[in-house]
Amino acid sequence: MLSAAARMRARALARRIARLVGSEPSPPTRPGDPALYDPSGRTRALMSEAPLKLARALCGDRSLADWQAEAREKLAALTGFESGRPHRPPVIHDAPYVGPEGYRLREVVLRSASAQALPMMLVSSEQTSESADARRRPVILTLQGSNSGFHLSWGEKREPVDEVRIANGGAYALQAADLGFLAVALEMRCFGRRRERALPGRSPDPCIDQALHLMLTGRSLLGERATEVATAVDWLRSEADGLGVDPDRIYIMGQSAGGSVALYTTALDERIAGALIAGSLGFVRETFGARGDRSGQNVTPGLLQWMETDDVLALCAPRPVLALSGRADHIYPCAGVERVVASARSAWDSVGAADRLRALGPDGPHRFYPEAAWPAFVDLIGSAERAS
Repeated sequence: MLSAAARMRARALARRIARLVGSEPSPPTRPGDPALYDPSGRTRALMSEAPLKLARALCGDRSLADWQAEAREKLAALTGFESGRPHRPPVIHDAPYVGPEGYRLREVVLRSASAQALPMMLVSSEQTSESADARRRPVILTLQGSNSGFHLSWGEKREPVDEVRIANGGAYALQAADLGFLAVALEMRCFGRRRERALPGRSPDPCIDQALHLMLTGRSLLGERATEVATAVDWLRSEADGLGVDPDRIYIMGQSAGGSVALYTTALDERIAGALIAGSLGFVRETFGARGDRSGQNVTPGLLQWMETDDVLALCAPRPVLALSGRADHIYPCAGVERVVASARSAWDSVGAADRLRALGPDGPHRFYPEAAWPAFVDLIGSAERAS
């Protein structure tokens, strides 16, 4: 007689074969209304009834600055974003790095306030003269999405799929360096060198374990990442003289998960001068709140009790923000970007800065579009700088 374990394996094999030939048994019946059985029905109802107690649209005649102060404090508490970081983060490693011809690369690893290693790569073009402009160079922090790591930003290939990612516009730091920025590529937590290796029984997705474990402590992965970007800003500002950069012109850009971090960091840290948010903007209730979410990396517990994505975006006003997604983006559709931007625009309008918020929709799928994004962003921040 077969053991229970053997019978289980036989039944599992039979089910796999049934799936392959399209004859899998029907699922158990659901007496009554079938829709009442899906757990997502409960979360859809909760999200539709969420009070958004600090939504800008519900705050009446309050000034933008007053509303931002309260909403920013609440968002910091919800995400676990930490202020009061050390002015000069300690450096673990600092050395030149051999990169593509025509560029200067410098690898710096900081020890963040959370005692984590924070790898950065500083990338500049050899064609850029640091004395060509009476002002110091601007800086832009570049953040990759869910992929193999920050090495893509300077065009380095470490995984087979990197060939495609770089061909699809993933070398953000090289693109920015060609425009005269000091580009600073950051390795985000859970990716590349910072992918989890020590945790037993790790989940297949690189982010979900960290996201859930942080929630147990009242923090979020999004807030932790934003705090680490702020640590990089601390270091850049403390080293501005040696780097030859303008500490008041530190910008940020990111695609997909990197774009979400760019949005939240700009909302929470007023030292960020402006943002390019790509492939990542949409109302929570229309994007990852309305579909399967295997990573949890953009979840802020309790967010919808207080605000939605348009309110987070409004915390960036009146600084220049360019938001874009491809017209065929299946994760963050461009139509959703346009709705969020339209809803948040009153924050810029209220302080006479309507031209500092723009939406862009290149034709194509979920990817970065350097040929459309960079000219629009340079024009946007240039206009804002001239007006200041």
